[in-house]
Amino acid sequence: MLGGTGPYELHGGEDSWTIRSVFTYIDLFAGCGGLSLGLRRAGGHHVLAVEKSPMASETYYRNLISDSEEDWARHSGSSLDIQVEGQLVVGPVDSLLNRPDILRKLRNLEVDLVAGGPPCQGFSLAGRRNHDDPRNRLAWEFLDFVKLVQPKFVLIENVVGMDTKFRNGAQTSPFKDLKSALRELGYEPHGLLLNAVHFGAPQSRPRMMIIGKRVGGVPVATSIADDDLWKSRFVDELGAEAPSALRPIPTVTSTNAPNLGEAISDLGAPSFVPLRASAHASYKDQMGTASLWPPLKEKPSPHNLTLRSHRDSTKELFRLLQILTKLGALTSARHARQHDFSPDTVEDLTKKLPAEAFPVRSPDGALEFQSARQLIDFAKEHLTRKHSQTVLDWDKPSRTVVTIPDDYVHPKEPRTFSVRELARLQGFPDSFVFHGKVTTGGTSRRVDVPQYTQVGNAVSPFVSLALGRMIDQALRTDTPA
Repeated sequence: MLGGTGPYELHGGEDSWTIRSVFTYIDLFAGCGGLSLGLRRAGGHHVLAVEKSPMASETYYRNLISDSEEDWARHSGSSLDIQVEGQLVVGPVDSLLNRPDILRKLRNLEVDLVAGGPPCQGFSLAGRRNHDDPRNRLAWEFLDFVKLVQPKFVLIENVVGMDTKFRNGAQTSPFKDLKSALRELGYEPHGLLLNAVHFGAPQSRPRMMIIGKRVGGVPVATSIADDDLWKSRFVDELGAEAPSALRPIPTVTSTNAPNLGEAISDLGAPSFVPLRASAHASYKDQMGTASLWPPLKEKPSPHNLTLRSHRDSTKELFRLLQILTKLGALTSARHARQHDFSPDTVEDLTKKLPAEAFPVRSPDGALEFQSARQLIDFAKEHLTRKHSQTVLDWDKPSRTVVTIPDDYVHPKEPRTFSVRELARLQGFPDSFVFHGKVTTGGTSRRVDVPQYTQVGNAVSPFVSLALGRMIDQALRTDTPA
């Protein structure tokens, strides 16, 4: 038997499987499971996931399939056939492309959705036979899988830069090339630019996506022109825009999107970051209620809270950056660096730091300056050209969560963020536990996918929840426009 029990039970025969579900999906390049988590909450049934990284695969398996460490050890060491039966392949997509028997069974299921985020930055139609470029090859593996399984819908997600032409003379972007490739496979492709903050996450995170509907597969009422790129906005900014089955529905307004402080204020040091009443207590409720996110189980307390150790000099630097940010001495387009405090710019900075702004203290009170000159002299000694950290704003949604833990500084405490704090900003509930190394460095970066990377690479579950509801609605639509 492939899958679980109850209304989502799958029964396997020699040549086929059968399934009953709201909508079914396959998650390729699945990562730690952010996309699947939202699709599951939307009512989707997970048929299969494929993820090459053992670290990310363990996180996926132990949250969305079985939390048993013994089950994971047994599954990860199993053959491809057993891993398919267990709903997670720990390996590359091309391991399935070489198994027509498995692909035939998946096609016979008439899967509703194949989704995933293959690396697409190097994708091009002109280079479709260039197997030396893995960025091109992996996208073609995704498309080859779609061709063989023929789902009703295809979802490709990647970062915003996918719509940019390359400097090598390419005439089109990977985004347009992928849409052309989907048309060749018999799908109507539509572009989406979705920001997680419009769907309830406390983070500004734009992601470029393509949703493809199989021609003749499902009658969907849609007003999206083939070459349009629909951009999500807050609910109050949509105006009288006509609803569409292929546009995910935003859930918050421009005035009630949760901010960083409202999302993580209960996870910091109480003396610095007191838990306060908030209009977005409901966000923390969602993070703390596992039953909203099947199949997660309640955990007694959040995991992945370990803070990174910082030297005293590093903490001093963080306090300095907090003060500079508070004073407005750092522009939004530029990080603090030593050359920002060169003799040529000291005079301008002094004008930016009027006398009435002093004395000024760091949030924890451990660093204080009596004058602009004192602050500038301190900055010259502590900032280097290598420095590139940014202090996040406590009262605004976070910037895009990235894979490097050192990029952002906590606005209230002299430290970087924990895995759990960044997971909160992504929209992962507290019962979703990240496994594997916490972080890594050196040559290990080429192969490891540690916890910080898992969080930073993931699709926000709030976005995938909206996408899942969109797919469900599209499948229920009986009358074409």
